[in-house]
Amino acid sequence: MAAMMQTLGANPFADRAPTATTAVMVTDQATGPSSDQPRARRTACIIGAGLTGLTAAAELQAGGWKVVVLDKGRAPGGRAATRYLSDRSQRCDVGAQFWTARDPAFAAATAAWVQAGWAEAWGQGFPLLNANGLHVGGDAFARWRAVGGMVTLARHLAQELDLRAPRTVTALQPVGSAWEVIHVGGDAVRGEATAPAEILRADAVIMTMPVPQILTLLAPLAFPIPPEIGAVQYDRCLYLLAEKNQGEAILPNPGGIRIEDGALGCTWIASARQRGLRDRGEGIILHADAQLSTNLWDDEPAQQMAILRDRLAAVLARLDVSWTPDNAEVRRWRYGRCSQTVPELLWSPGSGLFGAGDAFGAAPRVEGAWLSGRAVAGAILRGH
Repeated sequence: MAAMMQTLGANPFADRAPTATTAVMVTDQATGPSSDQPRARRTACIIGAGLTGLTAAAELQAGGWKVVVLDKGRAPGGRAATRYLSDRSQRCDVGAQFWTARDPAFAAATAAWVQAGWAEAWGQGFPLLNANGLHVGGDAFARWRAVGGMVTLARHLAQELDLRAPRTVTALQPVGSAWEVIHVGGDAVRGEATAPAEILRADAVIMTMPVPQILTLLAPLAFPIPPEIGAVQYDRCLYLLAEKNQGEAILPNPGGIRIEDGALGCTWIASARQRGLRDRGEGIILHADAQLSTNLWDDEPAQQMAILRDRLAAVLARLDVSWTPDNAEVRRWRYGRCSQTVPELLWSPGSGLFGAGDAFGAAPRVEGAWLSGRAVAGAILRGH
């Protein structure tokens, strides 16, 4: 994937003079607020602190670039998210659950994380629940999980980076051969902006958020967008997080089950206790499938809760488990899984503008995100 890039077309801003903007604070990674001093090193701004963004940031920083990562979330990780209900110490991974490492470079990175105590093996495949029952089996590929939850891994990866969050990027503006990245404090997408706008000047901008959000940010710039990029699709996902503060783990080992039964309307169920994220009681994550998630998307939260609790009971009944949670919540992933990808990075020659993420490549989700981050950093370091 590193050698393949989807071209946006020649840089349409190569000769454009700076244009007026609203009054905002101008900041620069190398020189601080509003300065005419030359920067000592080239600066990259990475939008999004998921695995793609964190990987690209680390690679560029190791290559001598100054890097700023902006993310609208309160914590790094993106869809590699960990939550809790009644007790902060009793957590559950709610987005990405595990990863495989088929690519040699990613396998080496995973081995380094294991050596550091950030990751550990989680078996070689998971049981499958379908209309014919529960089927136990595996394959030759290890599944890996993050020690302390996926957000903990993201925090480890971010600890040497200049991560600024929550910050929402609201616009990009070309200025000569560089970019002004306009961003506000808080999550402006949810209407939760908490600080005035600032400008970060950067020589390169890497956009790692879901493709529809990339296209929204690019729309005012009149870039020619290849049709393959516009065709990228994501499945929505509703999830149910439920807990019972007494008792033991309730799922068979290793604690995760794939579900392929349209009557159940779910794709995955996992135990936080067997995952090592709880030391008492049980926490369960249930992912609804794309069809059920789409059908329920605009329903009232109480209706979503009732239906997903019913689906949980149906799944557990198939496993001969009787379990009633004390607490539960339902949340939505608008961009839960990329179901239609493109095999190449997104870029515009000479512009310093790149798009990356698990939508750009054919590898599995976590592995694909890491590989895309590494690929886009490599392209920049090679001078694309």
